[in-house]
Amino acid sequence: MITDPWLSPHGAFDSAWFQFPRNHHLAPFVREKLSESSKERFVYISHEHGDHFDQEFLNSVQNRDFTIVIPHFRRAALRAAFADYRPKALVSCIDKQEIAIPGGYLKLYLDNSGLNRDSAIIIRAEGQSFLDLNDCKLYDILPSIAQDQGPFDVFTCQFSGATWHPTCYEYPPAVYERVSERKVLSKFETVARAIETITPRVFLPSAGPACFLDPMLIQLNFERVNIFPRAPKLLRYLGKRLPNSHTRCMEIMPGDVLDVESGRYVRQAEERVDEENFEPYIRSYAALYEGFFAERKTECLGISTVLERLRAELRGMIGENHIWPLVGLFGFSGERAPITNVRRLGMPKYAGYSTFAFCSSESGNLYCSRSSNVAPGMALRNCSCACSHWARMTFSGP
Repeated sequence: MITDPWLSPHGAFDSAWFQFPRNHHLAPFVREKLSESSKERFVYISHEHGDHFDQEFLNSVQNRDFTIVIPHFRRAALRAAFADYRPKALVSCIDKQEIAIPGGYLKLYLDNSGLNRDSAIIIRAEGQSFLDLNDCKLYDILPSIAQDQGPFDVFTCQFSGATWHPTCYEYPPAVYERVSERKVLSKFETVARAIETITPRVFLPSAGPACFLDPMLIQLNFERVNIFPRAPKLLRYLGKRLPNSHTRCMEIMPGDVLDVESGRYVRQAEERVDEENFEPYIRSYAALYEGFFAERKTECLGISTVLERLRAELRGMIGENHIWPLVGLFGFSGERAPITNVRRLGMPKYAGYSTFAFCSSESGNLYCSRSSNVAPGMALRNCSCACSHWARMTFSGP
C-alpha cells in the first residue's frame, strides 16, 4: 500500500513547495514496488492537492497493474484525473467504506463538508493497524474511530501549517510572529489531544512541513517563527505535554523502515536532517535548483497569460463548488485587470478555497470576498492561483 506518493523532483504548486527532507531518490524504489506482480498492490490518494496527488510521478509508472483507491468527493476532479489512467482497478470510496485486502481491510473517512475535501485511511492487516489522518481534520470523530476501530499501532497526522495566513499578509514582525506562534501551538495541542484519544503505540509526525527553494521564497525556511514548524519542535512539545504517555513519538526520514511490532526502526536512511544542519541542508538543496529557477525567470510569462490562467482557475473554483452566493461574489469579468509588480507567491493555493477574488467589470480591480481568512480591504503580500508567476494585488471590501 503506497499512500500519497509525492516524489517528483519539481515539488508541487508550481515548484513553490518541495519535499522536506528530499525523497526524490526513492521514486525508482516505489516504482519497483508497484511493479512487483507477486503481491496485490494499492495506491491511496487522500485528496487532490499537489503535495499528495503527484500526477507527474504516477504518470511515470509504466506498469499499472495495481488498484487506485480514492475518496468519492462530491467534486469530481479527482475521479476525472484518473479517467484515462487505466490502472487494474479504480475504487472511489464513500465515507466509512471498507475495502478488503489480503489479510485485512482498508477503511476511508471523508471530510466532504462545505469547501473541505480530504480523507483519512485505516489500514489493518495481519494483526497490525495504521491510522493516517493526512491533512484531514476529523478530530471531532476521533473518539468514535478509536472506539470502533482501535487499538492502533501507528498513528500519523499533519502537525505543520498550510494556509495563506499569516504568511501572505503584511504584518509588523511582532504581530506576524504572535499570530504564527498561536497557530502553531493550536496545531500542536490538537495533535496532543489526538494522541490522547487514539493512544497509539507509535506516533509519526507527518504531512509537513514543505520547504521553499525558489530564491524568492527561500527566506521563509529561516524565519525565527512561522507556521511551518519542523518535527523536533513538535516532539519537544509532546514530551512536555504528555509526560506519562506510553506512545512513542518518533521522527521519521525518507527511507527509514519501521518495524510495527517492536515500534523501532530496522533501517534508517543515511541522510538525516536535524536542527543543527538544517540551514546548510536547505541551502545545498536549493543549490541543486539554481539553474531551474534561473531558466524560469528568463522565461517569465507575459501578464496577459498570467491573467488568463488566473481567470480559468477562479472560474473553476467558483463553478465547480457552487459557492457564488455563499461568499457574496457579485461580478466576474473577462476584462483585463491593470495589475503590475509581478511577484512570485510565498504560499501556493493549498489551504482549500476559503479565499476568493474576482475581476470587477467597473474598475478592473481584483476584490476580496467575505471569508474567514481575508478581511475586506486587507492588502495581501502575495496572492495565488495555478499560475507560474504571481501579481501583487490590492484588495478592497465588497
